Amino acid sequence: MPTLPSTPRPVPTIAVKQTTPVSPADRQAEEIASLMQDLVAEPHRRQAAVERLSMIGAPAVPALRRALQNPYKFARIGALEALGYIHSQEALPDILRCLKDKEENVRAEALKTLARLRHRTAVSAIAERLADPQPRVRREAVLALGRIKGSGAQAALITAARSNLPEIRGMACEELSAFPTSESVQTLLEATADSDRETRLAAIRSLGDIGDPAARARLQTLGRDQDRMVRQAAQQALENLE
Repeated sequence: MPTLPSTPRPVPTIAVKQTTPVSPADRQAEEIASLMQDLVAEPHRRQAAVERLSMIGAPAVPALRRALQNPYKFARIGALEALGYIHSQEALPDILRCLKDKEENVRAEALKTLARLRHRTAVSAIAERLADPQPRVRREAVLALGRIKGSGAQAALITAARSNLPEIRGMACEELSAFPTSESVQTLLEATADSDRETRLAAIRSLGDIGDPAARARLQTLGRDQDRMVRQAAQQALENLE
């Protein structure tokens, strides 16, 4: 019969690898880096990345500012969109530089971002885009001025309402409805005689929205205009003055 060993054999030990815990700040930095990669991915991943970066907020701003120099245009567009939702004022100089980007879509997105920020120091740079060679960029410039408000934006819109580009004149007249001043009313009264029908209609509607009694006589005259749509718009505007 075999005998048992007098001393027990040692039980082998398994070495446990020590891991350094990852801090919340490090995890967030890793997530931001991953999301920045997604800005150059397919559209649905780009949009998801923009939404998540917007939720992260201020900690993502430095990476987003760097992304505005990415050679891939969709990365720049995504970064601009996220910065607009975050309302990052510190990124304003970087966003303003994007107004001169070689890509039309980047310039347009920069204007949308500035409209969300509503920073009045950006008005002059936005106004320069009223002369952009691309219609879409010009339209976004008008819309941005309308959202920013302030005397500088009003002055730029008054200039746009006298532009040689009909679509700019009409849009500027629409945006002037948010500026109930005598200067706006006078500009809109002049625009009711514009050669472009859409501009005339926009001016009439804005006069009705402002509701200044100074427009009454002109609107009454337009209520007898040969153009049926002009007559209807003038009559509606007159009702708003009551």
